[in-house]
Amino acid sequence: MFCPTCQTQNEAATVRCISCGSTLIFEAVGHSAEFKKAARRLDYRMFTGYGGIVGFGLAFALCTLVPELSPQSRTLIGGASALGAGVGRFIAWRRWRGL
Repeated sequence: MFCPTCQTQNEAATVRCISCGSTLIFEAVGHSAEFKKAARRLDYRMFTGYGGIVGFGLAFALCTLVPELSPQSRTLIGGASALGAGVGRFIAWRRWRGL
């Protein structure tokens, strides 16, 4: 690796230049803002989907176990799916806020 300051050739894993002492290897400072935004968006979608699926599954199981609920089953399944999606989104929000 060549030093950008004095053009001295150094070994590949050298942290500082052997000639002038300038830093050759910098530590990572973290992810970019665009990466964090895309990861947050993906987490919101993923947790919303998981919550909706869990809500749907629970409502479907309840409707099959309790036969008296069959006339209201569509409303119950839709409401439970929406509630599960909301809970999933809330979990994602809490995760990104660090609460």
